[in-house]
Amino acid sequence: HTIFMPYNHPYYQGLFERHGYQKKKDMHAYTIDISKTKPVLDASPDKISLGNAIPDLTFQDLRGHKTRETLQKIFQEIFNPEWQQQYGFLPLTEKEINFRFKEYAKWVIPELVLIGDIKGTPVSCMIMLPNFNEVTHRFNGPFSFLNNLLLPYYKHRIRTTRCVLLIVRRHLRSHGIHMQMIQEAIRRLDHL
Repeated sequence: HTIFMPYNHPYYQGLFERHGYQKKKDMHAYTIDISKTKPVLDASPDKISLGNAIPDLTFQDLRGHKTRETLQKIFQEIFNPEWQQQYGFLPLTEKEINFRFKEYAKWVIPELVLIGDIKGTPVSCMIMLPNFNEVTHRFNGPFSFLNNLLLPYYKHRIRTTRCVLLIVRRHLRSHGIHMQMIQEAIRRLDHL
């Protein structure tokens, strides 16, 4: 089971259907083994940048930044305007962004929140979270004060992550930025 992903026992489907509910949409998740993917990406760097390369594109992470303010800017400038076509989209208000930040701040590793930037303007964002489900079974119940203190210790024992967001501004989606972000994320995972 992966962090912040729903899991339902197989019998749930019949249970809900017997009460008149129907499936609305399928949700797919993909698993990538970077030990197998990384050699392919390293061997073919010319295939990573699809479309026209953007020379001024740089990637930064949350280290050395005011995390809350940076994420607010990302969600207001990229997520809200660019994610509107997604199923079930609702724009995040500043209050909701602050709530989510407070709720999930303990899960974030600053090196795994990548922001694509062109001359000071954010154009893409990728948020990866360590899969704490690998270790939270040790807590045997809800998070306590002591369990929260143990989280930093357990962070480094986790071997999997979940990409919770990968978004690129619409007018730049033909430039291969998404693939460049994936390559950068894999490089960073390899050095954590």
